[in-house]
Amino acid sequence: MNNGKHINYDLLKEIVISAFGTQWLKKYDLYPEGSEVCWLKTIFRKHRKAFSYLEHLVVWHSILGSGWQVADILKQVHLQTKGNKSLATPLLDATEKDKTKYRGLWLVAVVKNGINYARKYKFGYVYAWLYRHDRDWLLQVNNQYKVPNITENQRIDWHKRDRHLVKLLCRIKNDTELQLDDPRHSMNWYLSKLYCGSTVGKHLNDLPLCKLFFMKFCENIAEYQIRRITCAAVTQRLSNNTLRRWQILRMSGLSEQRLISLADTFLLRIIRI
Repeated sequence: MNNGKHINYDLLKEIVISAFGTQWLKKYDLYPEGSEVCWLKTIFRKHRKAFSYLEHLVVWHSILGSGWQVADILKQVHLQTKGNKSLATPLLDATEKDKTKYRGLWLVAVVKNGINYARKYKFGYVYAWLYRHDRDWLLQVNNQYKVPNITENQRIDWHKRDRHLVKLLCRIKNDTELQLDDPRHSMNWYLSKLYCGSTVGKHLNDLPLCKLFFMKFCENIAEYQIRRITCAAVTQRLSNNTLRRWQILRMSGLSEQRLISLADTFLLRIIRI
């Protein structure tokens, strides 16, 4: 699934959709969109992001097909050997006259324009020559003229941001509260709806209102199961069908083994099946 050294995203997307179907992927917010920040694109990049277990499982199953085991994949990864780091390019011979010439050009360029500007504009050939023929001198000089990276400390008003974000979260909750067929309204689900969800997740201690919101309104597994059961029961009633326990469980994607005790009580006492 490569185009040369690059991944053929269109083919990968087609394989994932054919393996799981559009409806299922959209239900769990896993449908691969065309944007550059789509999870299916970013999971194959050199990144420092974390991905959910479902995203990993979708990729594994789509590529490997049926019959694979998580333990086998982890074992294969564990047995892989780390590649050796490539050695630095050996230096080329050069006369002292040439070294003096290029050293002078580089010193003038660095003093006047700085290292990065000199390397990117006009004097890139000088840098390249010195790197191949006189590397130790080049690195020593660059270290002397290196400009410290001073970042301005822009302090964030966390209290103001907390109030703004919790209003957005409340709006999301109100807009989706009656959507019975939604995925589980977990903290990660709410974070995915925010424009700065990753930042919120890393700074919950600085955002007490958001933290309180998640503690109070995020669905646990029992609540999610009850909502799925309710959705199935409403669908059956609207179709004038008799409510049967096995049908409700199947429509909800549940089984007797996976059913939480609270959801079981809901079936028995509220739905009465």
